[in-house]
Amino acid sequence: MIKNFFIQIRLHHWLKNTLIFLPAITSHKIFELNIFLNSLLAFISFSFVASGIYLLNDLIDFKEDQLHPTKKLRPYASNKISKNFIIFSLILFFCSGYILAFLFDLTFFILLVFYLFLNFIYFFILKKIIIIDAFILMFFYLIRVVSGHLINHIDYSIWLISFVFFIFLSLSFLKKYIDLKLTNGENNIMNYSMKDLFFLQSIGITTAIASSLVILLYCNSESTKLLYNNNIYLTFISPLILYWILNTWHKGIRDKIKIDPVTFVAKNIYTYIVLISISSLIILAKI
Repeated sequence: MIKNFFIQIRLHHWLKNTLIFLPAITSHKIFELNIFLNSLLAFISFSFVASGIYLLNDLIDFKEDQLHPTKKLRPYASNKISKNFIIFSLILFFCSGYILAFLFDLTFFILLVFYLFLNFIYFFILKKIIIIDAFILMFFYLIRVVSGHLINHIDYSIWLISFVFFIFLSLSFLKKYIDLKLTNGENNIMNYSMKDLFFLQSIGITTAIASSLVILLYCNSESTKLLYNNNIYLTFISPLILYWILNTWHKGIRDKIKIDPVTFVAKNIYTYIVLISISSLIILAKI
């Protein structure tokens, strides 16, 4: 029962909410205790609300999920968890997340309310609009990064926002690409057809390349000179990012990804090799 519960609330998806820490990390303020604690509280609050939204989505898409090749294996879709338990759980998560956010920071609370509102619009309207659906998925990730800036009063970085925009837009199109292939174009929720596969692939890879170009331009900008002593090392981050995202797309094209792409890369060793390599380059640049 406990295992099914954790699967249903997408505990592994909480990893996405670590994007809240990104502004503190990139601004080199993550080791300041108050900023770290603020980020941690926002992470917990956002995770509770996100799990509540996942459960709400499961209620809304119950019949469609039962026909999906992979989603039908989820505990609720496979009747391993009752509807009443789902309703009780989502109320608990929503109350916990929003109460914590309200007590923590009013502006962050309002942003979380907007996040829920946007999810409602996505579920009932935007999910069925081609291209817009992928942009909204990207925007969900962008909200997490904005939250990290907001709660710690960190100045917004156009470089970071641009990078997140392109990298997660690429992953959003990959998600649509994978789902289209898995359902063979018979997903009633999406309005894509098998004829759109090449289009999704093309725009996804293009935005992937754009994300690495943003990093390349940032690493050679005046901004990096304020934070790093040897920013030449940062230049090598761009090809690492490009390798990572293109490798992910290649696995998707080869039908090796059967789940959410973000979840897939979080479970693969090459992601952590790239992260360690990037961290090493940042340390070298800082010395």
